[in-house]
Amino acid sequence: MLKAPEPDLELTEKLQIFAAVHWRGIVTVGVPIILLPILYMTNPTEPHHYAAYCLCVMACFWVTECIPLAITSFLPVIIFPFAGVLSTGEVCQAYMNDTLIMFIGSMILAYSVEQSGLHKRLAYFAIKLIGYSHVKLLLAVCIVTTFVSMWITNTAATTMMVPINFAILKVFEDQRLLKIYDKTKDGDSVASDITVCYFCAITYSATIGGIGTLVGTATNLAFKGLFVAPQSAVAKKVKITPEGMKAAERSVKEDSAKLGKITFWEIMVIILFGGAMVLFFSRSPQVFKGWGDAIKDYFELEDAKYVRDSALAAFVMFLMFLLPSTLDFFKNFTAKYHEELPKTCVESVLSWPKIVSVMPYSFSFLLGGGFALSEAAKKSGLNEKIGEALSNLKSLPNVLILLIIIIVVIFFTNFASNVAIVNVFAPIFMQLAKQIDQNPLWYCVTAGFTASYCFLLPVGTPGNLVVQSAAKIETGKMIKAGLVPTIATIIITWLASYLYAPVIWPDIKSLPDWAK
Repeated sequence: MLKAPEPDLELTEKLQIFAAVHWRGIVTVGVPIILLPILYMTNPTEPHHYAAYCLCVMACFWVTECIPLAITSFLPVIIFPFAGVLSTGEVCQAYMNDTLIMFIGSMILAYSVEQSGLHKRLAYFAIKLIGYSHVKLLLAVCIVTTFVSMWITNTAATTMMVPINFAILKVFEDQRLLKIYDKTKDGDSVASDITVCYFCAITYSATIGGIGTLVGTATNLAFKGLFVAPQSAVAKKVKITPEGMKAAERSVKEDSAKLGKITFWEIMVIILFGGAMVLFFSRSPQVFKGWGDAIKDYFELEDAKYVRDSALAAFVMFLMFLLPSTLDFFKNFTAKYHEELPKTCVESVLSWPKIVSVMPYSFSFLLGGGFALSEAAKKSGLNEKIGEALSNLKSLPNVLILLIIIIVVIFFTNFASNVAIVNVFAPIFMQLAKQIDQNPLWYCVTAGFTASYCFLLPVGTPGNLVVQSAAKIETGKMIKAGLVPTIATIIITWLASYLYAPVIWPDIKSLPDWAK
């Protein structure tokens, strides 16, 4: 029997199908065209127009992920030399620097915990000690990360928690209580909602702990922004029933027993990884003379940051590839018979072939793209133009100016490094304060704290990149998870800067003599 012919597709239906299938291509081609007016705001086109154009295009590409994130990060290499903004050499230097080495080093340190199996032992210990509910575990994860990040870099604190998070989630996945990864329509593995929750919790806690304020409340704040509420759809979906808790408890006890005594490999990782954490803190802690300060004084150097954390991370990495994971090589000296001699070489604490197969190097380019944008904004004069635009705020009341400062800094700090944003905006807002007879310290402190609030995009801080690359978190999910913490920190910082800052610094409401 012949089938009736299908009706012809209408033009609107064709367009809908085309948009649904080829939306990435449409965004990739359409966004640069739509944003072209940025280049022709004045005649002739100035370098800062190209910097603003590149920033807007990259922002759209990063948010939509219409092309791979790392590929988007190379747009400055293409645009800036041809537009006369930065030379090729200047742009490329942004893609390999101190922060990038620290990012790569932190990731490798985390893999040492995973390769040795130490993360399983730590996870089992944490679960047995804290409990079997997500609320208890998440709260503990947030508190630990927040506290640790007050003493070491945010990147190192986040990295330390990555393998522990994976081990905790794996315990529950083995009991079929949750899934660590979901499958997309294309068959790719991406982080599930509960995975996003756990991993965003550690990077947000590290960010908040890094500024050394609001420790307890901020931990709860990060948790609230991720889980929203105990009755949220995600919470209901992954809620662990009493039967599930009992099954998980049995599994943890059995698997923990199988691990046996702690191995030499794990001990080496504890010594090297733990030693790195201590040395990160003691490099230049300000409260006492650190080993970095001693090196600076010994060589009579003026640069206070001559030795940075990246040097230490590289040194510990080197030791992990050099030192053995077992003591079997001693059998070469103690063996009495040929059969007792080792037949294979001793594996080092870290295996380079294994690292190469799993290391997400491409994510380091996101940081490089952010640094390139920051350098272009400074060299092209885009920062000055932004400052001129902000000078129009003179007529507004001070309370609104503080709010605008917070919103502007939070927006830009999600596209570039925190330090770069402070270096860019602090002088601008201090100059604005002088023009409207306000204390420059007020605006500088507000901008300085706000520059740490990178909750939306991975490129804003290495910690976000660590969790996105390790857990395969989609940018859209990270934006969704970070929206509530961003809004909450805007409100809290606004109230604190306007009401609490004058309590800490009573003279902050008056213009100092040096600023007149």
